[in-house]
Amino acid sequence: MGAKQAKMKWSRTCPLYSFSIIVFISVAFKLNFLIVQKTLEKVALLYNKDRLHFSLKENEMDKSVQIAPGESFQVSRDRYRVEVQFTGNMFGSFNQWVVFDFGTLPVLVRKLYVEVGALGTHEKVRSLREKLQFDRWTTENREIVRYKGGMVNELERRLTSKYKAPASSDSVISQHSVTTELNWNNYHHKMHQLLEMEEMKRHQIISR
Repeated sequence: MGAKQAKMKWSRTCPLYSFSIIVFISVAFKLNFLIVQKTLEKVALLYNKDRLHFSLKENEMDKSVQIAPGESFQVSRDRYRVEVQFTGNMFGSFNQWVVFDFGTLPVLVRKLYVEVGALGTHEKVRSLREKLQFDRWTTENREIVRYKGGMVNELERRLTSKYKAPASSDSVISQHSVTTELNWNNYHHKMHQLLEMEEMKRHQIISR
């Protein structure tokens, strides 16, 4: 399959949102982001888990990188074209966060989701994700006042700091979690995914 392009244009005031791409065979394609902004300091791929499948393509150099200065993507005085490449030769769910740094906070993030696999498996994943879609209470959409009367031991504090609560069903439900059987090699990762699914379901019940 030849390279595919998806072009998007926005200003800094554009709200954060995510989008997904579903393909069913081994594929390589690219996404082009057109940014209209006077200053773009740098661009980076933040999500480490699927780093080998995503890369940035600098305009003036024939190489792929994970982080690059904004001037590498500049096409005119206030326009930048950022190309994100994806390659996949196996079935699975792949995530990446593209971070655009304009020199001041907050930064702009684009969350990419790519599904590579059979149509039947994708439909099963999509159905499970929809069942866990709800208005989850987070610090981004609610003002959460934590109870300070209880005692939190050091172990609990370290665990909650290391293992963040799942942000959405897209990050919890994947082809791997649906199709892969439990075995000796994936026991730890599989059980961690099942705990995240349970936590999402409990949050869904509480939010009703």
